Amino acid sequence: MRDFIFDQYGYYYSDSDASEFEFKGYEFKVMAHSLTENDLINMEEYIQYLYSKLNINPHCHIVKNRAGLYGVESKYGIVSLVSCLKKDYKLDNLISFQHLEINELSKPYTISNLSTLWEEKLNLIEEKCVPYLKIDDFTYPIILKETIFAIGLCSNAIEYLTDMKEDYGNEVKNLCYAHKRLYDLTSFDLFNPFNIVIDSPTRDLAFLYKEKAINLNELISIIDYYKLDQMEISLLMARALFPTATFDILEDYFALKKDIKLSIVKKHKKTKREVNLLVELHKRLVEKYKIRPIEWLLNYTN
Repeated sequence: MRDFIFDQYGYYYSDSDASEFEFKGYEFKVMAHSLTENDLINMEEYIQYLYSKLNINPHCHIVKNRAGLYGVESKYGIVSLVSCLKKDYKLDNLISFQHLEINELSKPYTISNLSTLWEEKLNLIEEKCVPYLKIDDFTYPIILKETIFAIGLCSNAIEYLTDMKEDYGNEVKNLCYAHKRLYDLTSFDLFNPFNIVIDSPTRDLAFLYKEKAINLNELISIIDYYKLDQMEISLLMARALFPTATFDILEDYFALKKDIKLSIVKKHKKTKREVNLLVELHKRLVEKYKIRPIEWLLNYTN
């Protein structure tokens, strides 16, 4: 990868296998995608337009290669290099970003669509990943235990979406610019154009809470500031339940044939803490906002 980056962009760094590096205060990461050059031109123009509406400049760009192109063919498919000034941001910056005016969606955002997406991910894990986990490896019991627990969480989250649809209807109306994955409030997570989606603000809030980037009191303050209704707060709970981190690891195992032993063991060590966060969150949301209760979370004890 290092030689590819040097040939295409002129940057040179030490780790020959790494797809990300730092240079003069900037983070650089290679992003794989299937966009055309025109798509990338439009993305870069639009993302800079969005940034111009903020009171900060994140200095985040899709980098042109030596030939002046945003997209480059590689052995991994089409990739682009994204650069972003390395910086930590605050909740106020996320809130400002989420309040930017969004383009009109071509189709409604519905609970049914989200439920279908999660069901497809669940089927992939159950049918494609689990049967091919290596039984003869010493980490197999841990991997299997973590996988089964994640499957249970996903099933619970899907059931909760079904209940939400019955309680509140199907369409989610309060949408904003959000992120595919938001593990913290660093510049690259916040402003990488390939990480930006249109979704409910609860998507980001659930990620940040599960990653302990915000605490429960901060989360409650944002819920109240946004004046989220019961449907949105229930959606926050469903998203908190969904086991994104474990499913991401397992999907990499299936799609990229990655060795996931260390990732799963590391994830498993955090599971008890994550369950405690879910329990604390659910009890507070049920008590304060009267959302539909989940019995095992209300009755959970260490």
